[in-house]
Amino acid sequence: MIFLDLVGTITDPESERGALIQMAREIKRRFHLPESPGDIWEEIEDYRRPYMESRDAKYIPIRYLIASGTAVLLEKHGMSMDLGDTEWVKELYVSAHERFSALSGNALRGLEVMRDISEHLGVISDADDDYLKRVLKALGIHEFFDSITSSEEAGVCKPNPKIFETAMEKAGMPENAYYVGDSERRDIEGAVNVGMTAVLVSGKDVRGSSAYHIAHDLYDAAVWISNRKDYKGT
Repeated sequence: MIFLDLVGTITDPESERGALIQMAREIKRRFHLPESPGDIWEEIEDYRRPYMESRDAKYIPIRYLIASGTAVLLEKHGMSMDLGDTEWVKELYVSAHERFSALSGNALRGLEVMRDISEHLGVISDADDDYLKRVLKALGIHEFFDSITSSEEAGVCKPNPKIFETAMEKAGMPENAYYVGDSERRDIEGAVNVGMTAVLVSGKDVRGSSAYHIAHDLYDAAVWISNRKDYKGT
């Protein structure tokens, strides 16, 4: 069994940044804000940061944080958001990622190998439910996966063991499960703590990681897993 992180592992982190800037550009246009899209996003990010840092204990959907951060920004300019504006911002967060998210280098090759060698291939992501499903479909890879587990479903974010356990329950609680991600704390430590064999995807020289292997990209991770003597495809 193999489980994967989404942002930064399957998708290119730069495309994530591009989607957020495009979202800020649309917010600027709708509300006629004087700040640049970059500055708009930084203010929203400043608002949501403390909530994001504690989401492993208490889950708050990201789309709600984006909408609340936008409302705080508008208050500085003497404006307020009505229900229609709030729903528009929440939808914008998802649709911007549908349009601008892109696969990381060699991700498709890696997914093809993993699909061939794995009885169960799943995603475990800190994303909201709707975001996760719609972005995977927009990328054309939704059908690769047997299970999709979001933080919204689990009620917590990585590295909380509950989200990993929720995903593994869908696969029948396998004894031999691999997890591939790009964050040492959220992905690697979280996976190792529930007994998974963790693979870190990083283009940098990493030292002191708890991962069993450091992979350059998803394809490298797939090849490494396929060559493991203890890997039986289950």
